[in-house]
Amino acid sequence: MKDNSTRATHIIFLFRFLFLFYIVRLLFTIYKLLVISAPEETMDIDALTWVDAIDGILSLAQLTVYILAVVFFIQWFRRAYYNLHQSGAWGLEFEESWAAGAWFVPFMNLVRPYRIMMEIWTITQRNSSSKENPKSGTIVGWWWIVWIVSGLLANFSARIGLNAETLEQIKTETILDLIVYPMELAALVLIMKIVQITSRAEREWYDAALIGSHDAHNQESGFENGNEELPAPVV
Repeated sequence: MKDNSTRATHIIFLFRFLFLFYIVRLLFTIYKLLVISAPEETMDIDALTWVDAIDGILSLAQLTVYILAVVFFIQWFRRAYYNLHQSGAWGLEFEESWAAGAWFVPFMNLVRPYRIMMEIWTITQRNSSSKENPKSGTIVGWWWIVWIVSGLLANFSARIGLNAETLEQIKTETILDLIVYPMELAALVLIMKIVQITSRAEREWYDAALIGSHDAHNQESGFENGNEELPAPVV
């Protein structure tokens, strides 16, 4: 097994930063909707231009932070699944490499990462030193549903935005974004909870494995020292 706590710390930090960023995007999107919903005779063209420019900057910044969060999350995710394989856990459904590869295969990425996460969630808790029963996997299911639906809506909204030529189309994109951002915030809350609980159980498991390895080493060393004290056999 390899320690995964540092990666968990990094991804939680990025998720929290992304959470704050989504709140800013949500508030800005509400303001954007107010600007573009004004009657044409009172619409502030300068404000509309300013909103469009700021929206572009925020979108680029959001994409950058999101890519960083995805990269760090997949690193944590793969290490967690690697540890299950190294522990000799019985009945694992996939090869360890799929913990990274499954995210990039079309259609497969709608199901397989969820199934791997369920294995990580359940088996890691089961093997921790805690006497508590593994927590229900319902949270994993809800996270996956919310994340998939928000991703599909975000993709649809982006396509509308790229081809938008009228204020009505921009308004439709903005309304969709107002649905997407709360869902993405909910998905972030759920995945942060999943990572925190899994990381805590994984750390208990890792520490227990270290203690067991240390004890075994001490026993082996003691046995070897005992053999060294025995007299050499007479030939």
